[in-house]
Amino acid sequence: CAGATPCAQPEPPKPPTPPEPLERWPFDAERRLSLDAAVEDLREQGEVISKARLDGVRIAGTLHSAVRQPWSFATSEVYRAQARAHVDKDAGFLLRTLDTLLIGADDVYLQLTHDWLAGEPRLSELEASGALLPKIAEELRASRASYDEQGLLPAVRVSDISVELICLMSDPSWSEQSWSDTTAHVLVRSTERFAAVPLIPPAPDAAAPGVVETVPVADSPEAARARANAAVTAAPAGERLALLTFQGRWKSFRHYLRWVRTMRRVGELEADGLVHTATGDAGSGSEDAEHPIDWALQDFNMLVEDAEAAAAEDDDDDDGTKVSETVPKVPGPKTK
Repeated sequence: CAGATPCAQPEPPKPPTPPEPLERWPFDAERRLSLDAAVEDLREQGEVISKARLDGVRIAGTLHSAVRQPWSFATSEVYRAQARAHVDKDAGFLLRTLDTLLIGADDVYLQLTHDWLAGEPRLSELEASGALLPKIAEELRASRASYDEQGLLPAVRVSDISVELICLMSDPSWSEQSWSDTTAHVLVRSTERFAAVPLIPPAPDAAAPGVVETVPVADSPEAARARANAAVTAAPAGERLALLTFQGRWKSFRHYLRWVRTMRRVGELEADGLVHTATGDAGSGSEDAEHPIDWALQDFNMLVEDAEAAAAEDDDDDDGTKVSETVPKVPGPKTK
């Protein structure tokens, strides 16, 4: 500095930009709004269907009480009150029992996350075996490949996962043709951390004293994974949502009745403090009944639904019928 000329002060180093927290849906803003609206629509449908099921159970229970002891039902208020209490208990049991039909949906989501991280050839294997529908596998494959093209290794850490059955649509006729006409929409909430690190680690500053400039070389898979794990540990946590759609096939009405009797017995034991349903302690009797329905993942975040809607839009009718009039807004069969 000379004379009155002020000295130029070096700029202070800028703090590193913190990574942005995860969006609740891993899509753009328009699609996030669309999924939020779809979840609300499904939840409203689920509430209507649940109420209809409860009303049906109450009507059936009331008729059973009247037929079993018609004189007492007609003349005794005490008997009618006892019958109503028993019917309400059965209705509550029905709702709790239906919720247990989708136990394990959180494991499906975790498995999808692991399969996405694994990338190819894992996704192709699942698609070839029928475990993943082609559209879901295609979307997961494209998303995962985008990181490979950029030379990045992604890492995800999932915690605090919970599952909500928001809509269960099922044909109650139990005919041979309707056993597969059951659709369950499950909302998965989780706390997740995400990070992606370059496969080639950053080179040291060549201008620093004692540093010899070298050609960047990719880390070993183990070293890259260790850096990715360290990065995901430091990443901010955010809430993630996922909408899983399952198609189910009931085995038979006999399987269903046997399973309900077992669940009722487990509930009674749990009420007495002898067993806990979540842990399946000895004496629960849960091994006596086979699960009455086989589930298959039908859609993931409405990827298949959107693809079908887009295909229908491309093949619009020649008579000018609007696609919005022919394509249902919400995936899954209609209740009958």
